[in-house]
Amino acid sequence: MTWSGPGKPGLVQQTTNLETWKPENMSIAGGRRLGRVRRHREEQRRREAAVAAVTVLLAARRLHKRGSRGKLVKRQHLDWQLRKGYLTERRFIQRYRMDKATFQDVCNRLREDIEGDQVASSNARGGGPPITSEIMLSATLRFLAGGAYQDIVDLHGIGESTLYDIMMRVYEAMRKHYPLRFDLDNDKELARMEREFADASASKGVLRGVVGALDGIAIRIPCPTRKDSAKSAAFYNRKEFYAMNCQAICDAKLRFRWMSIECAGATHDQLAWECSRLGRKIAAGELPEPYCIFADAAYVARDGVVTPFSGTPTPCAPLNVRCGLQIVSYSRAFNCEVITLSLIHI
Repeated sequence: MTWSGPGKPGLVQQTTNLETWKPENMSIAGGRRLGRVRRHREEQRRREAAVAAVTVLLAARRLHKRGSRGKLVKRQHLDWQLRKGYLTERRFIQRYRMDKATFQDVCNRLREDIEGDQVASSNARGGGPPITSEIMLSATLRFLAGGAYQDIVDLHGIGESTLYDIMMRVYEAMRKHYPLRFDLDNDKELARMEREFADASASKGVLRGVVGALDGIAIRIPCPTRKDSAKSAAFYNRKEFYAMNCQAICDAKLRFRWMSIECAGATHDQLAWECSRLGRKIAAGELPEPYCIFADAAYVARDGVVTPFSGTPTPCAPLNVRCGLQIVSYSRAFNCEVITLSLIHI
């Protein structure tokens, strides 16, 4: 091998055997190139070692997750006929907020929408029996009635993820078959609702024309992120938690006929009512006479909305008592139902 050094021009030194080569015979430039090669190879080995370590770590995590799930467990579904026969009519109503006949009617109406493909459901469970519509509706109603999800999955023989999937399917079917309606132009329905209020009122028919009870409630939510809203403080209400302002109207039988969740939790009930579509319609005079809606002192008395009289004692005091009794009575519906029913319509 021949190489030229930094010496005199044309000076060439020959080495006939590589074994006789020594580092001192290398030029400065050649030494630098050899150093760069060695550093490059060292960095490459370190990168390969890091990739191998990450690969081993990911594989170990996958094995750990598979091991934590364990074997496929075929759960024993709830025997609905046995449970239905075991519960008396009174206990059935306490657990599902409806009697057995109403439950079966609701189940038959939702069956086509919630059961889906029975073959696919059976294959997903490893060949086990599919989940029936009675079990789906039972699990959903128990959750809406305040049951703990741990108890619900154990009672019905379903998994936790399956429970939430079932609830969303039942919610969508309920919204389709049982929409909330408060039609201002349906005179027949308004007259029926007014008679129900007159028959159920403590005034024994003295207060007439009432077709609905209006109230608001704060639905607790997690703190909104900047992606959700640029003004998260608007959701922090006077009760010191983040919420959405829910406005709702129920009839004399505590059945909800209308609901609106459009405003942040710090919004006053009156403003939230004015922002709703129904509130704007009633303010515009679209609720026909002599009908009106009862509301508490948080709202402003206007055409179509009756609230207790505020101020010094007047001859209106007995009427205030009557209105207060009615409002307190129908507030039970909001305390019991709005929080869970709002999940369906958010």
